Amino acid sequence: MEAKRVYLNEAPFVTPTIRNKECTSITGKMWCYCRTVYMPMSYLYGKRFVGPITPLILQLREELYLEPYHQINWSKTRHLCAKVSSFFRCSMQVPLVYLIYNIGPSIFEYTQKDDEMALMEDLYYPHPLIQNMMWDALYFLTEPLFTRWPFNKLVREKAIQVTMKHIHYEDENSRYMTHGCVEKSLCMLACWVEDPNGDAFKKHLARVPDYIWVSEDGITMQSFGSQGWDAGFAIQALLATDLIDELALTLARGHDFIKKSQVKDNPSGDFKSMHRHISKGAWTFSDQDHGWQVSDCTAEALKCCLLFSMIPQEIVGGRMEPERLYDSINLLLSLQESLSHYDCEHRRREIENSIEKAVRFIEDTQAEDGSWYGNWGVCFTYGTWFALNGLAAAGKTYSNCATIPKAVNFLLTSQKDDGGWGESYLSCPKKKYVPLEGNRSNVVQTAWAMMSLMYAGQEISGVFNRNCMIHYPMYRNVFPLWALAEYRKRVTVLSKVE
Repeated sequence: MEAKRVYLNEAPFVTPTIRNKECTSITGKMWCYCRTVYMPMSYLYGKRFVGPITPLILQLREELYLEPYHQINWSKTRHLCAKVSSFFRCSMQVPLVYLIYNIGPSIFEYTQKDDEMALMEDLYYPHPLIQNMMWDALYFLTEPLFTRWPFNKLVREKAIQVTMKHIHYEDENSRYMTHGCVEKSLCMLACWVEDPNGDAFKKHLARVPDYIWVSEDGITMQSFGSQGWDAGFAIQALLATDLIDELALTLARGHDFIKKSQVKDNPSGDFKSMHRHISKGAWTFSDQDHGWQVSDCTAEALKCCLLFSMIPQEIVGGRMEPERLYDSINLLLSLQESLSHYDCEHRRREIENSIEKAVRFIEDTQAEDGSWYGNWGVCFTYGTWFALNGLAAAGKTYSNCATIPKAVNFLLTSQKDDGGWGESYLSCPKKKYVPLEGNRSNVVQTAWAMMSLMYAGQEISGVFNRNCMIHYPMYRNVFPLWALAEYRKRVTVLSKVE
């Protein structure tokens, strides 16, 4: 399966509301991606690690920075952040590390025509003066204390040990894939600093190929594989065609992959003390090794298993055992309610309550124009597709839910003259609908809009943290097929009725 590729900046991911339940930090609640990035960064900083200064390092310093390296005032960079939008030309050959570490985690988008990149505003939440004063006080007053006896032994050394314990725990429970490519490189470096000849570093090296993807434009580094996410959508699209016999082998292999990819166990040991949630019954964004439960990936894979259960086993293989389906239900309910387990005897009542809460959440988060903001795709078109899909699954229709007509109006008013839909990635940082430049349509967004309108009962019809544009190569193959298949089924039904 093709994997998602981060063009430029792999900053900590924005996750849907439920997914935040999976992460707590040493100092309290903290988003999982932040915690797993900050841990190795804290370790390396606490160790005051500096790699050997080789001729290559000197050349990179000269290439990456706008002023001589030894003249940079690093303490001032703590408060530097792009405050206004700007635009600049940049060769596609500029090293990725330059864009990430010299310019910062900002929005970039390649344009194939002239190798230009757009840089958008980065300072979403300006720091008040008191916050900057606190950060400076911690650095200039508190930090020197922890570099001197006895605090360097009583506090810093202990903190470094605890941090490394957490790094090893996350490494082992993800089979050294870690949480993503940024975490991977930092945790691998931390293990090397701890022991260059240790087993942990060697195991990290063995999983580096998991992050390499040869894409249509050359070798790339992916955030982590999207095998599970892509497989769930692809299978549903293929099943929607009703070409079961023609696609029997492909569907059987997809079913086998889905079953094998389910996480069978919770994180090892006392996982609550390591700030982890239950994961038994979950599906991850990539594969079973990754280990981190994801609510929407679990939901899509579970839907596939239920769809496969209605197809003869001699075509798609044996059904998933009911106990494993129950594990998935328990996992999903626990993410919504912050509970670690539900008794399966009561799952029907709990599921009904969960659906009612989810419907209220979807209705309450609808924007004034009838759309929904999408965190993982571009953007309001994507969010509206998921919202209408969920409402339809809960039994809501155009006639019995006032939320749906508003959404339909949003989709119809944003339709292009050519009949398609096209939304710019700029919708993500601006948090308002921005059409594609030149009034162009996009095939994937057109598919999302078509399915949204069909879910709404009409006869017809990737982004991360707002500033990281993600490329899903599979989308342009999966979603148009899925939309056309769904449309064909509805046209057939209408024809029979007439």
